[in-house]
Amino acid sequence: MEEIQNLLHTEIQPKLASLRDKKRDYLEFQKLETELSQIQCFLTAYDYWACSNKVTNFEQESSELKNQIMEHEQLEKRLKDENVHIANMIETLAAKKQDNGGAFYKLEAEVKELSKEYAKINTQVDLKASSIKEESDALKAMEKIEKMMVPNVDALHATRAIQQERVNGLRKTLQKIEKDIQAHLFHYTNHARTIDPADVRGIVAELIQVPPEHLESVTAIETCAGGRLYNVIVSTDSVGAKLLDSNQTKLSKRTNLIPLNKITSANIDPSKIKSAKELAPGKVELALNLLQFEADLLNAMKFVFGNTLICKDSSSAKQVTFSQNVRMRSVTLDGDIYEPSGTLSGGSRNKSSNTLAKFQEYTKLRKELSAEEKALERLSEEICSAETVLGEYQKAEKKLELATHECALLEKQIESNANSQAIFQVENIQKEIDVETQRIEDSKSAVAELTERCKSLELEMRKFSTHKEETLGALKKEIQEEKKALVEETKKIQAEELKVQTLVQERIQLQQEMQTFETTETSLKATISGLMAEQEALKEKQSNMKVRIQHKFLLITLLNQDIIKSMEEKLSMERKTMLSHDTEMQAFEKTLKSNQKKIADQAGVLMRLRTEFENGSIECKKAASLLKEVTNNPENAWISDLKTQFGVDGGRFDFAKHNIVDLRKKVVQLTERHKATSRTLDRTVMEQFDRIEKKESSLVTKISTVMKDKNKIEETIDSLEKYKIDKLLKTWEKVSHDFGLIFGDLLPGNSAKLTPADGKNIGSGLEVQVCLGGVWKENLTELSGGQRSLVALSLILALLQFKPAPMYILDEVDSALDESHTQNIGQLLKNRFKGAQFILVSLKDGMYTNANVLFRTKFRDGVSTIERFAQNNSAIKGKGRT
Repeated sequence: MEEIQNLLHTEIQPKLASLRDKKRDYLEFQKLETELSQIQCFLTAYDYWACSNKVTNFEQESSELKNQIMEHEQLEKRLKDENVHIANMIETLAAKKQDNGGAFYKLEAEVKELSKEYAKINTQVDLKASSIKEESDALKAMEKIEKMMVPNVDALHATRAIQQERVNGLRKTLQKIEKDIQAHLFHYTNHARTIDPADVRGIVAELIQVPPEHLESVTAIETCAGGRLYNVIVSTDSVGAKLLDSNQTKLSKRTNLIPLNKITSANIDPSKIKSAKELAPGKVELALNLLQFEADLLNAMKFVFGNTLICKDSSSAKQVTFSQNVRMRSVTLDGDIYEPSGTLSGGSRNKSSNTLAKFQEYTKLRKELSAEEKALERLSEEICSAETVLGEYQKAEKKLELATHECALLEKQIESNANSQAIFQVENIQKEIDVETQRIEDSKSAVAELTERCKSLELEMRKFSTHKEETLGALKKEIQEEKKALVEETKKIQAEELKVQTLVQERIQLQQEMQTFETTETSLKATISGLMAEQEALKEKQSNMKVRIQHKFLLITLLNQDIIKSMEEKLSMERKTMLSHDTEMQAFEKTLKSNQKKIADQAGVLMRLRTEFENGSIECKKAASLLKEVTNNPENAWISDLKTQFGVDGGRFDFAKHNIVDLRKKVVQLTERHKATSRTLDRTVMEQFDRIEKKESSLVTKISTVMKDKNKIEETIDSLEKYKIDKLLKTWEKVSHDFGLIFGDLLPGNSAKLTPADGKNIGSGLEVQVCLGGVWKENLTELSGGQRSLVALSLILALLQFKPAPMYILDEVDSALDESHTQNIGQLLKNRFKGAQFILVSLKDGMYTNANVLFRTKFRDGVSTIERFAQNNSAIKGKGRT
């Protein structure tokens, strides 16, 4: 029963309560699933309806888009065909223009382009040169900075290494001291991040400082503070509560806290301190006066150090402590404590374990380490700044090298560029042309002089005809001289002819290589033609110097004028032709541009229509795919039955009444809640709840059944108890009566009975009482051994007579009795137990006489034998066991 109740209270009911909570969560989860399923069904119906409408609408719109695209494509094709025709016309006109002098403009444009490129390259070269100069100046400045910075950086690195060694040494020393005082340090972990580290001031030992002049009092101060020296000071009691809250903070050890806003202490009576100093001048001082600490910690320090005096020796401590004017607690420099109540504590102290002194050194080393680390950080910042400057120098140096390399490449490019070479060649040829032009001018002046000479010769010839004889000798002489001059002029003309031939070859080469010099070429042709004409005239003059030289000269002059005039007329006609070609080409180009603009517009419209069609096709495919996916999903079989209700106003699927975007957001939220809940949800909770609930009902039923059975058992026990008492009473009466009779038979004239113990009922037991000679014995110890044997045998036989058995075995029950008692036992058995059979083992004749059959055992020849004798046989005498 207790086991069932214990199981019910300790296991079943708590688990059932937990399962009820889980069942509630599971029902909420099922509700969430139902809501999510309904919204998803609604959104699925909306997607199906929207996709169906999209597919239907696109099928209607696609034919219109195709017709529009076809119309615009045909228009675009017409415009392109017209443009091709116009382009062919422009090409034809351009070919004609090129045939009529287009090469001139082409070469002129090429020369201009080459000149521009040459100027551009020169500009780039100048810019690069100036850039190189600037970079070079910057590099020189950076080199100066580098020369200044490199030694400084090395020195800073060396200083930083020394500083780092100093910091490492301080850290090692600090770690050693921290190891010694580790047990007293305070550490905490703020899990909830609800505590400002500034509100936790630290332990008292860290917040006080003993000045150098009072360092001898460190032991006394530590003794004065006692365990409070390691209490933690916090700004407010709320901060202390957060520190002690294990849910927010984890402390490294058990710690006492001193909140500054709550701590109070008794004020020190200045008269007592004055009296103490008068009693022991220069040997007594208040503990607080020997310490340095922040002003806002005063109340906490008063609480820790209290009204305690520091004395230099024990005598001064005794004086001030027990003085009626002082009566203050005092501590000696050795750490002995004197109380006004009369108690004294102290003795030997291990000065090497002075914790406060170690804390003083620990605090000092922390400050030094902080200062050294800040100095190390400043050095690192300086090194970083210097290295930054050096990095900038290296970048500038690389930049200068790159610019120099680019400049060299540019110069090589200029030298190797065919255009620049052509420009240089043109400049050289232009110079040669200028030189040859000057020479031609000189030749023209020489021809003019010769013409004058010819005129003078004609005059002289006239004179010669009149003064023939007088002047013949002089004329011959002059003719010889003129012949010599003519030979010289012939040589000059031949040299000029060679030069003219060279110029013609150079002109042909220039026509092949560069057609940009047509204007110069035309002038050179005219000049060369004149030179050739002059050459012919000189040849004519050489053959007939006197007669035809002026005539030829005049003919050459007239011929040159006709050529120039015809060339100018031809050039004017070509210009008019080119102008008409330009006018036609401009008209065609204007039409071409207009058509191209129209084509571009048509291309934009076509692109827009095709994009719209493609986007519509993609959207339609997506919608059809989604529609197919939704339709083929077995979970959406309900769509075929309810799709007629989609989008119907006032119906179950009235999409206008709902904001689809909000529903999708809600689905996302519900899905996240569903996922979050499903991760922790026990899906077997209903089964477990039913099973545990059934188990509880079963146990309650069992308890009820057990209680009913208990009541029945108790009733049965009560009835059995009554029945037992009744039976015991009857048995007692019967057994006690038979006990007395049997005892009277065995010991005639006497009696015995069974009685309850004093003050007890029969259920507690019975006592044997014996009456011998009319006197009831108080105790069986008053009987002899034989009498006690008869009492026992009488009780056994009375019990056997109450509930007889068919057979009894008694082994030497008469061994302690005399012959008469044995005889009485035999008669008793024979008379009172007639319905039972007794097997008795006895050695006395008094028992044999009452037996029906005797069995005797004895050894014969070393073998145990048994002999049987009937009752009618005479008594058997002799040794043996019967």
